Amino acid sequence: MSNPQAESVIRNIIQEICARCSGKGQTISETLAAFIVKAAVLDPENDFNVDRTLTKDDVGKLIESCIKRLMDSGSPSLDTIKMQVHFDMNYSTRDEFLKEHHRVLNSRLQPVVRDITDARARGRDELEALYRKIVSYVLLRSGLGSPSDIGVVREATGK
Repeated sequence: MSNPQAESVIRNIIQEICARCSGKGQTISETLAAFIVKAAVLDPENDFNVDRTLTKDDVGKLIESCIKRLMDSGSPSLDTIKMQVHFDMNYSTRDEFLKEHHRVLNSRLQPVVRDITDARARGRDELEALYRKIVSYVLLRSGLGSPSDIGVVREATGK
C-alpha cells in the first residue's frame, strides 16, 4: 500500500472511530483516536502484523478494539492515555521552548544591537555611553541581571 493510500486508510479509521464513539455519546478528539489506534496496532495481544496490509476484517477488528477501549470510562489506562495526549498537545519540548526563548530574546534585543552597531562615538562621553549600552546588552543577553541595577552593573564591569 502506498504511503498516501495508507494515510488515507488510517484517517478513515480514525474518523470512523470518532463518529461511532460520538454516536454512543462519547465525544473524542481525532488525536486521542489516533493515539488509541497506534496503541492497538502495536499491542501484541491484538495480533496485527504491521508489515502487511490490513484486510477489511483487520480494519473492523481494529475499529471495534479502539471503540471498546475508548468507551471504557472507568479505565485508568484510558485516563493515562488522555493525560498523555493532553500533555503532548499542550506542552513543548525543552528544545522547542529554548528556540522560542532565543527567538523572543533576539527580537527584543535587536533595537539595542542596532543602537550599538550604528553608534559612531567621537568623544569620551559618547564612548562611555556606547560602553554602557554594550554592558546593558551583555547583561540582558546573558540573563545575569537588570542593567538598571547598579550592583549587577558593578559586578559585571568590575567598577
